[in-house]
Amino acid sequence: MTNNDDSLDELIQAVGKSKKKPGRAPGPEPPEKKALNPLELLNLPDTQRKIVNYLSHQKRAGIEEISQEFQTLAVGELEQAMRALREAGYVREALIDGEVYYRVVFGGTTRRSKIVLPADIWSRLKMDNITFLQQMPMFGELSRSELRRIADQMETRDYERNEVIVWQGQPSDNAFLVKNGIVGISHLSPDRKSSQMLAYLKQGDILGEIGVLQNQVRSATATAFSNVEMLVIKHDHFLELLEQYDRAAIELARMLGRQLVATSARLGHEETETHIVLVFRIAKGSGGTTVASTLAATLARETQRGTVYTEYPNPRQLPARFGFAANADLYRHPAGYDIRLPQVDPALPDDVDATLMIDQLVGQYGNIVIGLPDNLDAGTVYLLGRADQVVLVTPPAEAAWEKLKELRTSLREYIRSDKIGMLTVINRARQEDQNIPAPGQADFDLPYLADLPTQPVDASPPPSLVEITRTIIDRLGRTSEIAVYIPTTLDIDQSFDTTPYVKEVLAFMGERFGGATSSQAEGVWDSDETGLVNEIVHIVRSFVTQKDLNERLDAVLKYVVKMKEELRQEAMAVEVDRKLMLV
Repeated sequence: MTNNDDSLDELIQAVGKSKKKPGRAPGPEPPEKKALNPLELLNLPDTQRKIVNYLSHQKRAGIEEISQEFQTLAVGELEQAMRALREAGYVREALIDGEVYYRVVFGGTTRRSKIVLPADIWSRLKMDNITFLQQMPMFGELSRSELRRIADQMETRDYERNEVIVWQGQPSDNAFLVKNGIVGISHLSPDRKSSQMLAYLKQGDILGEIGVLQNQVRSATATAFSNVEMLVIKHDHFLELLEQYDRAAIELARMLGRQLVATSARLGHEETETHIVLVFRIAKGSGGTTVASTLAATLARETQRGTVYTEYPNPRQLPARFGFAANADLYRHPAGYDIRLPQVDPALPDDVDATLMIDQLVGQYGNIVIGLPDNLDAGTVYLLGRADQVVLVTPPAEAAWEKLKELRTSLREYIRSDKIGMLTVINRARQEDQNIPAPGQADFDLPYLADLPTQPVDASPPPSLVEITRTIIDRLGRTSEIAVYIPTTLDIDQSFDTTPYVKEVLAFMGERFGGATSSQAEGVWDSDETGLVNEIVHIVRSFVTQKDLNERLDAVLKYVVKMKEELRQEAMAVEVDRKLMLV
């Protein structure tokens, strides 16, 4: 065998080594992935085989490097060979600082990376395709046999960070499902040095469905921001799927409709710059009005913007609760915010009144706090579409907690966790509540306050209540979440104190996002030889605005790449909005 054929020999050996070993977690075998195998390499035209052999010895190579290596090729021969390799899926393109680089994609050479993760989220990386499809709303109501038929029509593709998944201007010949990782959607500038980031797609999102439906070319470029695993379905198969399965088509229509409504609401919000917070009172005696009014007072003081508090659907209870004249429509609270009783037309349905109430208040106030009962109606759903933050206030009683869980499940049908923050407050408003164990995990647990007034009329509420509302305000608009998982070993199994790295990441995240916290968890990683191995993992977490996420996520990922190399890890895990990715 000649030196030029070294990569072929390595490839054949790698295929043999990639067979299933004892110790692997049980489960279905992954589907065949589109990549180059030894037989195909032997059958390639001479020029293509030479290019593959060259690229196999490089991590990546730019077109100028490849041209230098093959100067003897006829004009256009190199371009034609590269195009053929790209179309066959044997070569991938990466866009790095405006320059295009290429790498060869071999089949059977993928090693399982040592990724340290808490055990409760390890399964996110272990899903087979049918289980993954089952968790997507578009396919959730289909039977397992139907999902198997759909999965059989899909091809799995893996992309490394910076690799281009689709280019703008290309035909929409496939739809993509993001199984793992994060994908950046951007519009490139003519010099490719800069781009306008339009959106990020995460696990469970769909790419290219609109182009397939409208038979249009790609309007944006999609790039892997982490290691990405995609399920790819061809144009015709995607359309056949929608024709055959009405439930999938209906859910896709709902998804597109929600995106349109969310975009319209976001544009309207950007014009007004008004923050809307909804506070749900779970059961009688929760103290929800006290928490909501303190939140309004803290917002008015901290932001120095006009702030109003009202209730829906029955604001006429406010005069009795706050002790002002029953015939007044506006009351100036001593704490510096307004209480409004919006005009209600008895001839109009309640949900219409909700739209008119918001329109009336948005033009006058920078902050709007609305108290609501623990049930949903059409007006509440409309308010959810305009809200920035949802706060659920509950006493610690088991019955109230069950009611909260039901409400939280219902709310998730109407809000996206990466667009609207949802926080839970256990409020021990009554003396008999003070020693009841918390019935579940909450963001805040407010202790019984003996000096808390029975009516929320005090201009100076207790400091502990103010501190909680300050934290809620700090989270206002920070509806996205980034977490970096840091192992406690160097390389594979060398114990190593990574505390300095934790401190560095805390400082890095805090500087960019206004704060960060760290915690520890028992992590595991999957060894080919011994199965799951226990290891402590550090988690550094920040809550961020959507704007900061769009502008700074790539900087975080670059930082993690640098840390990964220093810790000699094959890959490290980052979580964005509870969606896991590998870098």
